[in-house]
Amino acid sequence: MDAWVLSNVQKVGYMRYLRCTPRFVLLVCLTCTFLGEESHTALAQTKVEAEKPATGGPESSAEKQDDWDRLIYIPFKNIKDVFQKSDATVFMPYIEYLKLWSQSAGVGTDGKIQFPVKAVITSSAYTTTIEENVARIKCDLTIQVMGDPWVEIPLQFGDAAIGKVTSEKSKVFLRGTGPGRYALLLSEKGEHQVQIELLTRVKNSPEGHHFQFVCPTVGITTLNLTIPEADQTVKITPQLVRLPAESTPKSTVVKSTVGATDQISVLWYPRESSKPEMDLLASVENSTLVYIRDGLVHTQATLKYDVLRGDMKSARIAVPLNDRILDLSSANTKIKSWKVEKGDGRQVIQVEFLNQLQDDAQIEVHTEKEIPEEPFEILGLSDSVTHGIHALDVIRESGQIAIDAGDSMTFSVTKMEGVTRSEASNVPNPLRRSGAVYYRFFNPSATLQIRVQPLEPRIFVTQQTDCYFGEDEIKVSAQLSYHIQRAGIFSFQLKVPEDLEIDSVNAPGLKEYNFDKQSRLLTVSLQQKFQGNLLLQVRAHRDLAQDDLSGTVHIPLLEATGVERETGQIAIYAPESMELIISNPDVVGAQPASNPQQRQQSNLTLASVWEYNRRPVVIPVEIQIKPTRLVADVATSIKVKEQIAEVTSRIDYQVQYAGVDTFRFAVPEAVADLIQIRSISPAPAPSIKQKSRAAEAVDGWVTWTVVTQRNVQGPYSLAVNYDITPGLQAVAAKPAEKKLAEGKQASEKEGGKDPEVEAKASDKPAEAEAGDVALKQIALQPVKVLGLEKSDDQPRSRNVPLARVYGEIAVSKSKTLSVTTAQLADQLEPIDLRELTLLPQEGFLAYRYFSQPVMLDLASTRHQIQEVVETIVLKSLVEIVVSKEGRSTYRCRYLMKSSERQQLKVALPEGIEPLSITVAGQPVPLEKADDSETEKGWTNYFVNVSRDQASDNAFLISLMFTKSVPRITDSPGGKLTLPLPRLGGTQAANVVVQQLKTVIWVPDEYALVRATDDFEAEYEPYFSGGIPHRGGVTATASDFDSWIGSTAVSLIDFPTEGRAYSFTRLGNSQEIGVSWWKLSVFSWVLGGALFIIAVVMRNTSWENKVAVLILLAFLLAMFSLTQADKILHGIYAARFGILALVSIWIVYTIAALRSGTGSGMNQPSQLKTNGNSAAVIPPPGVFDDFQDDKSDEK
Repeated sequence: MDAWVLSNVQKVGYMRYLRCTPRFVLLVCLTCTFLGEESHTALAQTKVEAEKPATGGPESSAEKQDDWDRLIYIPFKNIKDVFQKSDATVFMPYIEYLKLWSQSAGVGTDGKIQFPVKAVITSSAYTTTIEENVARIKCDLTIQVMGDPWVEIPLQFGDAAIGKVTSEKSKVFLRGTGPGRYALLLSEKGEHQVQIELLTRVKNSPEGHHFQFVCPTVGITTLNLTIPEADQTVKITPQLVRLPAESTPKSTVVKSTVGATDQISVLWYPRESSKPEMDLLASVENSTLVYIRDGLVHTQATLKYDVLRGDMKSARIAVPLNDRILDLSSANTKIKSWKVEKGDGRQVIQVEFLNQLQDDAQIEVHTEKEIPEEPFEILGLSDSVTHGIHALDVIRESGQIAIDAGDSMTFSVTKMEGVTRSEASNVPNPLRRSGAVYYRFFNPSATLQIRVQPLEPRIFVTQQTDCYFGEDEIKVSAQLSYHIQRAGIFSFQLKVPEDLEIDSVNAPGLKEYNFDKQSRLLTVSLQQKFQGNLLLQVRAHRDLAQDDLSGTVHIPLLEATGVERETGQIAIYAPESMELIISNPDVVGAQPASNPQQRQQSNLTLASVWEYNRRPVVIPVEIQIKPTRLVADVATSIKVKEQIAEVTSRIDYQVQYAGVDTFRFAVPEAVADLIQIRSISPAPAPSIKQKSRAAEAVDGWVTWTVVTQRNVQGPYSLAVNYDITPGLQAVAAKPAEKKLAEGKQASEKEGGKDPEVEAKASDKPAEAEAGDVALKQIALQPVKVLGLEKSDDQPRSRNVPLARVYGEIAVSKSKTLSVTTAQLADQLEPIDLRELTLLPQEGFLAYRYFSQPVMLDLASTRHQIQEVVETIVLKSLVEIVVSKEGRSTYRCRYLMKSSERQQLKVALPEGIEPLSITVAGQPVPLEKADDSETEKGWTNYFVNVSRDQASDNAFLISLMFTKSVPRITDSPGGKLTLPLPRLGGTQAANVVVQQLKTVIWVPDEYALVRATDDFEAEYEPYFSGGIPHRGGVTATASDFDSWIGSTAVSLIDFPTEGRAYSFTRLGNSQEIGVSWWKLSVFSWVLGGALFIIAVVMRNTSWENKVAVLILLAFLLAMFSLTQADKILHGIYAARFGILALVSIWIVYTIAALRSGTGSGMNQPSQLKTNGNSAAVIPPPGVFDDFQDDKSDEK
């Protein structure tokens, strides 16, 4: 067994070793320390040896096991982290775990069992004897001691006094530890029997005698109680099981098991009362509820008996003779039986209780009876008759009575004696009901008589009636608001006036409605009984005869029947064509409304508003029809084109007062069959029902009649369209002209010819001096609006004259035409376009008129077409890379707008090699054109410019090709001419270029010093800090994309090398010529010349040097007036020579100043810089000889 354990320990240790972490070392070390083993530390390694459990047998193997696999290696730097982890997990060998478990659970180091406690009270028995007011308690405790001697057990007894403590076999001591708390000291191991005598006080109360004491909690606890009185009832708390015990004639013995508890209470009292029997004396509180449901009167009485004296074994209750007793019950008393005995004028209920009652009792009685038709009493008790439920054989009865009639019934008190009205707050909660009435009585002889009747609904109606008068009927829309109180209704009726027809009835919960034409009653039935607010809507109409339109009619009003009160408001609406006259003296029951509720109605106006609050209501109305007033506005728009004139006339009718369904207008006979008529009025205007043309013309005018689907009142618009072709005169022919035309037709049939006709036929469009062509003249008359005429075929038709007409004419034309007018008619008034009100304020000519008919003669002339440029190049960017090998690469980009949609001609120099051609980002082929129009050295090509963009949108064309040019490396300088592509061919037809930029890349050792006069260089040489800088710029192929406004899109890249020179100009150019220098050669020549000058003039005076420099500067300035770019490049090339010249002159000047022999010292200046004479003091003796000579001469 030991070998198997060791093997398992090795396996477990090996597995733990594989998964060990530094945090486990702390608890392993603590475990080893707790076991008392030796610990050896070397290189942060801990060795733990496992031992066998103490309970195990002798060692079965003498060989020492190799425990290398139980070692845990921890890096030294992680030791601190391991010791600080309090929630780490320990992995240890199983043998060591068994050893720890045995030592902590039950086996000590000495081989003995260790118990969790040192002593236990196994059982306790309390024997109690009552001695007058003292309870003597003998406590027998059985204690089992497992620990070492002098074991301490805590005890508590509360307020009980301890008399003595004894033990037969061992020494025990009792030590007090606090109020009611003690400690029992035991000197030996094993079982001990300890007796403790306790004393506690017995308390007396109305309930009986009782005492209680605190005890230690023991698993087995028993109580033996002896009371020196016989026939006592004993209650022990707690009491699990009551054991049998024999009592003596003079004492009561009780034995019980109470279980584990910390307190025991005992109560006892005599089994039977010894008080004398007395007569019953009781009072009753009567709470009666009378409620009416389902055609019955239900009575529910609650009788609360209060026993004042004696025992109540039974009770008698009086019930009316005609009541059916449904139930009798008690909430707090057990009833043995009850029976009913009928007597004179009453029923008596005999109630037997199961036990005699000394306290309160409550009895509930429930009865019912049919509702009498006559008044009946619900309260009252007398010797002959009983009303209500009352208690008998009591000294006093008072109470309260509640009456609840329910939702469908109502009651009224007809007789009341000895009762008073009570509030709901003074009524107990079980008696309270919603809507109940409460009364209080203090004597059962009180009287309360009521009458019960079905609850009749109270209905109040508010009616809003809208009457809409029309030409053939009166529409009535009535909205009745019913306010139903007290009781609900299933149906109601309304009285309908004569000649009024019901169209629709609508109400919430409507089941159906029926109309009896004989009684003129409208019955509305609901799906269920309804109470509250109900909204009823009724729509009806009354036909108007022809006699009613000229007589008097009464406003049709619905009348609600069976209502308490009806109030309402009547709103009368009429069209503009109808005038309603109401005479106030003839109105019955109504008066003008002070606060009318107006509602907007289309095409109708509010005539009057009346209100009423009683019936009957009579409102007579006299109807008068107003005559129709017809007004028309004519807006004629004429659009003159080269071969046709489009005429559009809009007639805006304004029908006032009375509606019409017919409109008439006339057009010239020449265009009568060409017109198109349509309605342009928006909905809900009626559409056209019929369009008819008069068979014959009257005075050259043909009348058209338009009939709509219904009458129109208000605005209505018609559109009349027709076209005038050359030779067609849209005017009405006069009678004489008509006869002449008929004669001409007759002569033509006979073979003759009319000279006037031939003259007119010979007229052809003539060309003016400027190339304009005069077209045919246009003569037209706008649409003539007519009034209405009474027709015998239509009895409802009437004469309606046209009250007013106003017209406007607007003439518009094509851009290639010129329109003029001949002499205007008197009715036409020329106006400004901004004065147009019926037509848009645009066009060429505008007129207006106020009478009809009018005539307008127009003459149109066609202008000669002026050609415009087809292609406009907004920006042109030509980039050329000139290489040393004599080959140049062109990339030409053109941002243009062109009306050309197919092909664009492009002239390119001969000898090119196309690389990439794109249009709007799409590659296209380059097609060679006809050579008939080419020049020498150029070739015409076609580029396909078809695209999905509009003609006014700019697009980009990109051309990339190579071409050979003269080499620029064979000489120090020269001129280079580069041809540029020509859009539009060699002649550049219909192509205009606005801006041109040419960028030329040349090798770095060369410079472009000048371009042709038409180009302007952008990057010229400049001075910065007195140092000349080179012209041009170092640029890549994409640096100029921002100028053209688009990125180049091509199939191949555009490589560049060298330095870029940019030249711009306005307009196009066929070529660009530039002058170039080889900078190294010019630097040697100009620098050497300046060096020679510096050496030659090194010893001359500074005046000469400055004069030479000024001369050179003057010559360069004069030369720069025409060759400024060459001067700047020359200065840049001679920069080293300038530096050498200045350096040599400065060096020689400094050297001369130091030696004093310079040219500057040969002629010293006699003046200071400020111009004043310097004071010179000669040395002594200088002028002695001069003085001697002067004296000799004298």
